[in-house]
Amino acid sequence: TTEIYTLSLHDALPICVFRSQVDRLRANLADSVTAIVGVDADTQSMISGVARTLDRRSTLVVITGVSDDRVARARRQGARVVLVDFNTPSTLVSLRLWRNLSRLYLMAPDPAVNLLWLDLISRQLAEVAHKRRLPLIVRMDDPWLAQAWRAQQFGGSDTRWAADVVGKYEVTAGRLLDAIGATRRTKRVFVCGTSQLTLALCANLTQRALERDFYTPPDAVPLPALTLVE
Repeated sequence: TTEIYTLSLHDALPICVFRSQVDRLRANLADSVTAIVGVDADTQSMISGVARTLDRRSTLVVITGVSDDRVARARRQGARVVLVDFNTPSTLVSLRLWRNLSRLYLMAPDPAVNLLWLDLISRQLAEVAHKRRLPLIVRMDDPWLAQAWRAQQFGGSDTRWAADVVGKYEVTAGRLLDAIGATRRTKRVFVCGTSQLTLALCANLTQRALERDFYTPPDAVPLPALTLVE
């Protein structure tokens, strides 16, 4: 015989609330927390990537302001999910998990929002934590802004963070050039049109050329030339 059970919305709601409470409790009690603040369709895949880098003592926590299908997906990717109201900053900074923060990813599409969160969290850490040089990744999709902010972090007086930037155009450019290099035959690349991805391709290829000037592995394939058509 086969038994079929149906779960109504009225029955499911207490389960969702209970799961959220358990996640928040586990996050607050974790000895080492890697926090990802803000997740959208562009950054959802980062959760599983970050999860693979953690050891057993670390807890991955996704902090988000929306309860939708991305919450369930984040849990399947190995994260605890904590819901906050981003319009009320106190719900973000009052979390107990900041005491045991080990790594931080700020992933809102708007870089201004990420920097606002960074300021709030930095102030909270100054009060509750004593760790220094915590790894920090801030999402900035604009390649110009990303390069400028990254340059500001080198040689600065900030001792709280070891900061870097990630952006969807930089990541895409890196993967495209990796794929082109993997063919071991491409000598010239034509890029038609100017966009943020074009800028990211130019910046990435320039960085690779600078690194090759410093050290070129013996088996390295020559970098392709790039021609911009506009």
